[in-house]
Amino acid sequence: MFLVTVLYTRLKVLLYELEALDNHLKTHGGPFVVGETVTATDLNIAAKLYHLEIVLGHFKEWPAP
Repeated sequence: MFLVTVLYTRLKVLLYELEALDNHLKTHGGPFVVGETVTATDLNIAAKLYHLEIVLGHFKEWPAP
């Protein structure tokens, strides 16, 4: 039961953080984190989101929202 609770909590945190990132991108005037220019932060986040999509799709058959 403990493991299920931990996994559910982590999923909720992941979804919360993805929603926060989406809201930031929508409200800060550009398709990138800082605005109109690609930065190292954008590249770092892009790599993590790509890996997240691949892993969730492969192991959980759950595409990232």
